[in-house]
Amino acid sequence: MTKYKTIDEIVAEIENFNDEHYLSHGNGEVFCERNGQYFIYSVIEGFNHTTLTVVFDEQLINKMMNGNFLEVIRNEYINVLDEFDVDETFAELWSKEFSEHNSFTPTSFLEILKEDKEHFIDAKFALT
Repeated sequence: MTKYKTIDEIVAEIENFNDEHYLSHGNGEVFCERNGQYFIYSVIEGFNHTTLTVVFDEQLINKMMNGNFLEVIRNEYINVLDEFDVDETFAELWSKEFSEHNSFTPTSFLEILKEDKEHFIDAKFALT
């Protein structure tokens, strides 16, 4: 049970975790912000660059610092991965401008989202 002394150590460990689980493909990042309390944001990414954000509040950060890193990571990542919905994401992002900017057809974009969903499912199984 590893204990961490600083938030920077936690951020570095999350970055390593993301790399080891193939959740970082160019647009992923991990960073810390303080808005009254500390938050760590982990932006994880599928093979086709779909991104999801996992947020750790101060309570979760304290748990990670006190030796429960993997438990917290697993729980929070699984929650976010379970919430990813291809149709909902398509509806949020799709527009004519989006299509023109990315050179996607509706079908190709849906396929990209479905492939990333499969990648996220594989990552989820690796976490359990």
